Amino acid sequence: MKKILYSLAAVATLMMATSCQDEKVVNVVENPVQTGDEITFGSSLPEDIQTKTIYGQPDAENQVFPVYWADGDEIAIYCPQASMPGTQLARYRISAPTTEPYSSTATAVTRIGDAGLQWGTEDLHKFYAFYPSSGIKGTESTGFFDLEIPVNQDVNKFYLDKDGNWQADIDMDLALMYAYRGQKKSNTPVGTNIDLHFKPLSTILEIVVQGPENANEALTLTNINVETTDGTPIVGQFHAQITPGSDTGEAYTEGSTVTFSTKDEDKVVNNLSIECSWKEGRETKFVTLGQGQKLYVKAFMLPTQEVDSKNIKITVSTTKGAVHKTLVGADGKSFTIAQHKVNRVTLPALKTSFDNAYWMNSLDPDIFLTELSIPGSKMTTESPVYGVSDADAFQTTSIEQQYKDGVRAFILQTYRNRDGSLTVARVNKSLTDVLSEIFAYLTDSKAKGKNEFAFTLITYDTSGSGTQKQWMQSLQTTINDMSADVVYKEEINPNTTLGDVFGKIVVKCNYNSADMINDVSTAPMLYTLWEKAYVEGGLPMPWNDPHASSQLTWLYQEVTSLTEASKNKCGSPHKYSAEDSKENKITYITTLFDKSLAAYETGNHDTWFMNDLGGYYAWCTRNDWEHRNDILDVIPHEVSKDIITLTKELNQLGIDELQNREENAGLGLIFMNFANRGTTGQEYKSDLLLQTIIDNNFKFALRKKTASGGGEGTKSYDASYKSGGNAVGWDE
Repeated sequence: MKKILYSLAAVATLMMATSCQDEKVVNVVENPVQTGDEITFGSSLPEDIQTKTIYGQPDAENQVFPVYWADGDEIAIYCPQASMPGTQLARYRISAPTTEPYSSTATAVTRIGDAGLQWGTEDLHKFYAFYPSSGIKGTESTGFFDLEIPVNQDVNKFYLDKDGNWQADIDMDLALMYAYRGQKKSNTPVGTNIDLHFKPLSTILEIVVQGPENANEALTLTNINVETTDGTPIVGQFHAQITPGSDTGEAYTEGSTVTFSTKDEDKVVNNLSIECSWKEGRETKFVTLGQGQKLYVKAFMLPTQEVDSKNIKITVSTTKGAVHKTLVGADGKSFTIAQHKVNRVTLPALKTSFDNAYWMNSLDPDIFLTELSIPGSKMTTESPVYGVSDADAFQTTSIEQQYKDGVRAFILQTYRNRDGSLTVARVNKSLTDVLSEIFAYLTDSKAKGKNEFAFTLITYDTSGSGTQKQWMQSLQTTINDMSADVVYKEEINPNTTLGDVFGKIVVKCNYNSADMINDVSTAPMLYTLWEKAYVEGGLPMPWNDPHASSQLTWLYQEVTSLTEASKNKCGSPHKYSAEDSKENKITYITTLFDKSLAAYETGNHDTWFMNDLGGYYAWCTRNDWEHRNDILDVIPHEVSKDIITLTKELNQLGIDELQNREENAGLGLIFMNFANRGTTGQEYKSDLLLQTIIDNNFKFALRKKTASGGGEGTKSYDASYKSGGNAVGWDE
């Protein structure tokens, strides 16, 4: 069987200009190829390049970035006139130099698998080629292709260059390129090389992050987010229509045109996310920037249309907080983000003081409430600020400081007084006053043009007076008496959005038995039973009436006291009466993370997740027994309550689970001990966990209510900026 060799040249101009060359076509062919002739290639794969296209260093004089093939790169070639294979689509592997000087021209291209393209019966064959081969999601004979650029853009690793700056080893599968070639069999001698000239499809931002001005304070980066403030899509699935320069004759990439349209109306596709971490063995490492250091990283965007830089906001997240920059020049003027080019932007030196109270304001208000990832504080008021001893404290800061550090979910234990009012335990303030205090923080945010909301979980504390049912009745009275400006009083259901609840408090309560809600009234809050740490499949969560049918499911794990067998020294047959074991809680935590992915994949948003990473370990510290009423009881004289060890271990577990996920989805509510960015937060990595949870809202295409479904359809942001260029000032 006769064979044809393809050679490919990647066009090496990705920034300010492109160049093209005219090719000569052989007009007289003595031995043309025949129908059924196969296309085959050959290559090898080195271990160090890992099948990624290579970017060269920018050419300052010509303002271009060269693009080189890496040995082992894979491409897909589609030819609707091909006789084989049946799909008319085949994949090939590139052979290229493995050491410098790298090359823009492949030395060979080898078929992957058993079936390569074969010439068909028609004379003119149209070849559409794409890099990477995985980029093609669908094909049509008209040159219509389905492609995708993801929200979460992985970096293989970060490394320090010779100048001490951080460089990102980016996933070049995001650097979409295409080629077109129209070739007639009658003009193609056997053995002729058919050139496919690749051009970039992706629009690229090369972001330069500068270290802090303060020489004494390095910053640990967690995430970089790029978003369009006017709702212009920059990621997601899209259609690419390739139109040849000639539909009847031979033609090349240079004469073709590409038009685009997006597909993801029901998802948030106007932001992308780049994690500033990577794995080395089992350890997750993060980029740390000191004074004078820089980080260089590339973000890949849809090529669908040119974007005005004034509509692009870049957020750099650190363990201490996040800063934002709208891309305008020093004179306040914007510039155009050029399609299919590398556009370099240099950000100001990072600040070392942060205001974290406004992260929700950067999200699309049409996102469904259950899609969000929200950090919360376990036992919110169990803090020395409210008179709790250091040994018994789950938190070390006030509710106000927790809010300022980005916490948006609070657990309030309450007890009933003789007069029927409710008091928040430890704070010794009424529930009404504490909710009003949280509302004041939301109001202050709104006055600054920033929209936020808060979630409160109200639980029963045994230290009060009256029955549990009386406690529930008092809670309903309290919520009913509060203003609709403070507490959200419309129905919470699967279609409730972030914008619906902006500026208000969403209230949920736990009840401990069916008797607790027997013959009680109604109040605008969510209700669920709490009997044990975890319920497979979750529980119904009705709104307003605890006996009503439910549209939402509460899928949770919530357990405070844990045993750890290796540290239980009480001996058999004693078992300390904790709520559950450490081993079970870890299983519950990982199970909920997995189930959140499964729920996202179903396309439904009727499940609200709660994952509790807080609590304490409890075990006996003496192996002593005592007689009580002449009966041998196995009662430990001393019990240890270890909040610190649990915090260290479960915070690290949460960070690892979230950083190592291959896919992303909404996490729901995640509660933790020491939910702050101060001394204890830094010591126990709560600051990193807190920011990782917030960052998750920007790492995948959250589903939202579309314009046709009653939503706004596009984002509505405060896109104001301080006068300054790329290197002058962060947004307020």
